[in-house]
Amino acid sequence: MKRFKNILVYVQTDMRQQYALSPAVTLAQNNKAKLTVVDVIEGYAPLEDGDDLPDALALALEQEAQDRLNKMVAPIQSEGIEVETKVLWGKASLEIIKQVIHHQYDLILKTAEGKKPFRKMIFGTTALQLFRKCPCPVWAVKPDVDNKVKRIAVAVDLLHDDESPNLNSTLLELSISLAEFHDSELHLIHVWHVYGEEVLKNLLSKGKINDLIAETGQSRQMLFDNLTTTVKDIYPIQAHLLHGDVHESIPQFVLDKDIDLLVMGTVGRTGVSGLFIGNTAERLLHSVDCSVLTVKPEGFKSPVQG
Repeated sequence: MKRFKNILVYVQTDMRQQYALSPAVTLAQNNKAKLTVVDVIEGYAPLEDGDDLPDALALALEQEAQDRLNKMVAPIQSEGIEVETKVLWGKASLEIIKQVIHHQYDLILKTAEGKKPFRKMIFGTTALQLFRKCPCPVWAVKPDVDNKVKRIAVAVDLLHDDESPNLNSTLLELSISLAEFHDSELHLIHVWHVYGEEVLKNLLSKGKINDLIAETGQSRQMLFDNLTTTVKDIYPIQAHLLHGDVHESIPQFVLDKDIDLLVMGTVGRTGVSGLFIGNTAERLLHSVDCSVLTVKPEGFKSPVQG
């Protein structure tokens, strides 16, 4: 694929495995893209303040992180890939977004934290902040021994197409490009339900609620068919129109189909940067158990100041 030319990878050099580095290197290799590998020293004030961290200790911490980065990227540089390294200070998500704004990176990759004993989700605070506020696509790579992208699912929203008119097209273009690149199985998903369906079941007769569900399903099927016909001639895509709760249906689909990568949009509320419509995307991220690539709609402005 030729979409990404300026890629940033956030690594934590004290971690044993850097799962995000491998797909980043592959993309850089095939796109002739520039790769920037960064680590962020968190928990300390910037060096300019002077009185929060002794200069000698600050320099030692920075030098140790830089040495680890240099050792990490040496094999990549030997393959002829253009690689730059940076050690940043501050809150990781904030500093990474500032780098994106300043240097126009077109993709961020980081390793997802993986499930912990005290929580079910695989994405930590930094990933969630990047999903919310980073202006470019963010790929959080699930820790996995194989780390291959065999099956990709792209989730589309047919109801808010007028608010983000090109988002579905962008998601499909990107997903097809990734599927071609990795020779992956590609699934297109849309989940629908009647608004207030569970409440209406207690208010309407069974016949009326069934008619309403059937009517809504037919309407959504038409929209879905219109979308799928535009891409089926480009790449063999498997289309799935699912009736149910999106927060349950998509994680279950990911599990049932053994999906490696979920591609999805994060649509910001009008006038409120960095938030999601109805928190649908954010709630979904708390349940899904695979690598995730999130894409912002055109015109998204990060609340972070560069």
